[in-house]
Amino acid sequence: MTLSKSSPLSLKGVKYSVWASEETHAFEATVYLDGEKAMKVTNDGKGGANHYYGMKGQSRPSFNRMYQACKESASEFVTSKSNVFFPHLTDEQFKSVLADAEENDVTVFAITDDTPVFMWSDKELLDFLIVHLLNEHLSIKEMKRQLKAKVTFFDKSDGSIYTIKVKPTEENLAYYKRVHEKESEEKGWVWMNDLPEDNAFLYWRMANA
Repeated sequence: MTLSKSSPLSLKGVKYSVWASEETHAFEATVYLDGEKAMKVTNDGKGGANHYYGMKGQSRPSFNRMYQACKESASEFVTSKSNVFFPHLTDEQFKSVLADAEENDVTVFAITDDTPVFMWSDKELLDFLIVHLLNEHLSIKEMKRQLKAKVTFFDKSDGSIYTIKVKPTEENLAYYKRVHEKESEEKGWVWMNDLPEDNAFLYWRMANA
């Protein structure tokens, strides 16, 4: 399951600017909380934090409530998914840092290798989750573009993705599966074009980890 389908927060209406993205992603989007519109988010791409603001017609009290709810949901979700966001930490290491965070009256932490380097506020955790959701959105968009244009397979023997520069029509897929049947069985090739999106993205992430 993709992050966007498991997270209480999701992004829609994403507008991303490659040329304006310098130190951070330059983008704007609508943030949804549990499937309902919550607020807007934007970043100018110059390295600063995200900016959150109300939607057209949204009152200030409504925005404040949704902003607080999004911060709390992001904090709860990230800290409950340590194996996803911080896979290099054991459960015991993660619990230890959480205990330090609680003792210092902050939410969670940033990590370099195995070492906590500074504490994170709810606002920074919200930014953290939004960035992960945006990265996933951009990755899925690129994956879909490639799967639409080329025959694509994941090679389990080396953990890489390879492409054949032909349109992935049913006829072409059948032809290359037949031609490479022996090699694909030996190396554990997974033909990605006809996989469900979530399954294809699993291999996409493995190859780009």
